[in-house]
Amino acid sequence: MLKYHCEVCRVNIPIADLEHRIKALLLNVGVNAENTEKVTDVYMRASYREVGHHDIHDLLSRIGQIKEKAIKPNPVYKLLTDFGGIQCYDGDNALGELNSYFITEKSMELAELHGIGYCTIRNSNHFLAAAPFVEMADEKGFLTIVMSKSPGGLSLPGVDKNLTGNNPFGYAAGYNDGKLLFDICCAYSSFGKMQAMKDEGQLVPEYWGNDRNGQPSTKPEEILESGLYMPIGEHKGFGIALLVELLSSVLGDGVLLNQELKDSEMKGKYTQSALSIDIKKIMTVDKFKDRVQQMVDILRGIDPKIYIPGQRSIQAKAKIDELGYFQISDDLIGKMDLALSEN
Repeated sequence: MLKYHCEVCRVNIPIADLEHRIKALLLNVGVNAENTEKVTDVYMRASYREVGHHDIHDLLSRIGQIKEKAIKPNPVYKLLTDFGGIQCYDGDNALGELNSYFITEKSMELAELHGIGYCTIRNSNHFLAAAPFVEMADEKGFLTIVMSKSPGGLSLPGVDKNLTGNNPFGYAAGYNDGKLLFDICCAYSSFGKMQAMKDEGQLVPEYWGNDRNGQPSTKPEEILESGLYMPIGEHKGFGIALLVELLSSVLGDGVLLNQELKDSEMKGKYTQSALSIDIKKIMTVDKFKDRVQQMVDILRGIDPKIYIPGQRSIQAKAKIDELGYFQISDDLIGKMDLALSEN
């Protein structure tokens, strides 16, 4: 039985129940069993972080895209480049979560052979978040960076045009009593976070984004309308976004910046890349964890209040595991159930 607790009307949904619903939704739109397992793993890992966006809240949009044949549920990958520890693929305009899972695994396979593995995939779609993929790699003994070139979402102060994507990236490194888990985009706010701020009726700092006239705004709805998000640290964030662009869409031969279909001839506007180091080629995984632990201990010794990247996510997952359920809005559960009832 589902248990409710208002005022916000959330449902206490058992962990296994949520996992089952995700799988059922994916299978219902033709994602095959193997791919369903992988995409479900991504959504479960992302939802455990409890950030309120780039998690289970995004699944229904993907289901809709598959139904509308805007993206493919089961890609046929095309190998474009294969040299040493490098591979580049075309992602067949498929789910970004699935394509990113694929290149993360490939980068680890290449790293096992060469010490370092780099794999990129063009003609892809939104990958949800970097965290699930780098966390998976960390658990298998790799230090991995996953990144995504995205369309739109980044401008500059005084500019009234969209220049490039917010180009997220992340990494993970486990240590003896925790895990470094870093997942950001190059803007002060992603679309998902800005939408959440709008839904909650909150204002944002004026340096987060501009209105359609290129003027700073504190209103999320104006920034959502314009798409003029500001990069973190202005030129610094912009430069990092272009680095992600270089390591993904430029080297991967994907859509550049804000190219349209007529220019790129690719429906999938995203390009993802994974760069993995096989830790055991340098030192034992245990020694690596010890050294990461030493680094964290030094930081905490300087100031115990220092927030370690991933600290909040680890606490959120531990709480969910202890309770045995996720707390999800009844509105989202209702929409998931409705989608499941449709053929």
